[in-house]
Amino acid sequence: MPAEKDYGRIFFPGNPWPKGHKIIKCDWSARIERATGLWFDFHIESESYSAADKRKDLPDDEDEDLSPTASHTLWDNYDSLTLSTTRWVGTAYGFQAGDRALPFNFKKLSGQQFEIDTPPVMEGYPRPFAIYRWGHEEVAYQTLKFRKEPKKSTFSIDWQGRIGGFIDNKPDFPYPFHMKLKGVTFQGIIFSAGTDRHQAYDLATPYVEHASRYKFRNRKDHTALVPG
Repeated sequence: MPAEKDYGRIFFPGNPWPKGHKIIKCDWSARIERATGLWFDFHIESESYSAADKRKDLPDDEDEDLSPTASHTLWDNYDSLTLSTTRWVGTAYGFQAGDRALPFNFKKLSGQQFEIDTPPVMEGYPRPFAIYRWGHEEVAYQTLKFRKEPKKSTFSIDWQGRIGGFIDNKPDFPYPFHMKLKGVTFQGIIFSAGTDRHQAYDLATPYVEHASRYKFRNRKDHTALVPG
């Protein structure tokens, strides 16, 4: 069985694992929305929350006065994290990274910071991201900073946000997280299967700087433009 990939770690301040949890899946791509521009999509999964536990015979009972974040049992009940714009259809739409006024420039992405859903403006779905941490919740107040890794084509991403929901239609996001991603590959601008070369360039050109320099790829279930 192949070893799990390591895309960095996610930290939940105050939980039983101060060293965080390994990220074992990180898919990053873009898509074109005809009316608005280029949008980023992500799909992220962590290892099991308790994967780092050296002792498997953890006590069955724990202090009833523990906060939810500090409860080992609570985390174990939900196993692992998924943060995604693609996993649950219709629940998330990602975030915009290019439009007609300011086209997406891949070569200038390093150093850019994006603030998403700050503050959250509405309750319910769809939202920029969908999340499963202690079951299905909501995530907001997110900040992502991209850095190209030295002498590589991959990126590191410093990603912070807060988890919670709404109470009486007011945002209540008390649980922070901090993700330090590494070795993340941009998989390109994704188009539906059957989109040909000319259609892909026509769709991308208004929203992507130097779109003609991207390489067209015909993949198993979609086509893509990838930076040259």
